[in-house]
Amino acid sequence: MVAVLYAVGAANAALAALMGDLPRAGSPPQALAPGLDPAALLPDERDYFRLDGSLTTSPCSEGVHWVVLSAAKTLAEHQLDAVEQAIGFDNNRPLQPLNGRVPRY
Repeated sequence: MVAVLYAVGAANAALAALMGDLPRAGSPPQALAPGLDPAALLPDERDYFRLDGSLTTSPCSEGVHWVVLSAAKTLAEHQLDAVEQAIGFDNNRPLQPLNGRVPRY
């Protein structure tokens, strides 16, 4: 799983290209617009952290290898609102207790 962090700021041109095609929560899946360059969604700086974890939504399956890019991209507030509306629910689970695990920072 590759995770890209976004901070509210300048509008994101790559996301703007997707805004018209965002489905509404509960609607059937649809194909992405042709010509989308997935690399445009990634930051130019490609340093990353790697960790083993789980999915952040149900069924929260374990055994997921995460690559979290350390540099953040930006998106405008209206872009964030549109993505949240399309998802229709919180896309992360709350922090879980450590249950004896030792955090590594």
